[in-house]
Amino acid sequence: MDQKYNRRTFLNRVAIPTMLAPFGLLARANGRTTRSETVQASDTTPIEPHRPAPFSEELVSEFVGVCHRDIEQVSKLLVDEPKLVYASQDRGGGDWETGLDGASHVGRRDIARLLLTHGARKDIFGAAMLGEREVIAAMVNADSTMSEQVGPHGYRVLYHVAISGDVEMAEVVLSEVGDKNHHVNQALSAAVRDGHYDMTRWLLAQGATSVNASGFGGKPLDIAIRRGDTRIAGLLREHGATEGD
Repeated sequence: MDQKYNRRTFLNRVAIPTMLAPFGLLARANGRTTRSETVQASDTTPIEPHRPAPFSEELVSEFVGVCHRDIEQVSKLLVDEPKLVYASQDRGGGDWETGLDGASHVGRRDIARLLLTHGARKDIFGAAMLGEREVIAAMVNADSTMSEQVGPHGYRVLYHVAISGDVEMAEVVLSEVGDKNHHVNQALSAAVRDGHYDMTRWLLAQGATSVNASGFGGKPLDIAIRRGDTRIAGLLREHGATEGD
């Protein structure tokens, strides 16, 4: 057999494909992509983007803390680290709290709205505090157990509704609650703290008995007196509230 033919045949059939195969060059030269090349490319494609280092516990704690009280400091921190709006702090034993959570249960609507404009994830607690009646009604109608949700520090949905002062929204939420006594008692201090006379009266009519229980800010009557709210103070006294210890 012709020696030249044998050498050419060898190069075409064996040697050249063997040398080029690892680089995928042969397939590309013929205008085709091999299965192995496709698998190799997909295997090296990152599933998720590169993640920077986590925020320090100190920074998250500072941010969540100021979201309870200091809108200017919140703004400054968001300029430096915009993604702090998603940060959550474990206050102990799995009691997780975001900046929006903190703003919501103390009734800082200004801070809550600032956080939301920066992309914070709204939940039922924030919507309730902001008085978004239609949002709450839609949530409860879709899933009645939403009324039983427990927020940071054990504050319930009705507590956040009481901060808004919206009695109609409170009726929607309470209608789907099992243990109503606990919910209305907890909500009473929030209604008093924010000066909502109609909400305070409604909660007392629903059976709130915690007129002398200390909550966030102290006893309800002490809170009303400190605020100079004589109407709510008088209403509480009618239901047996006393001052001091």
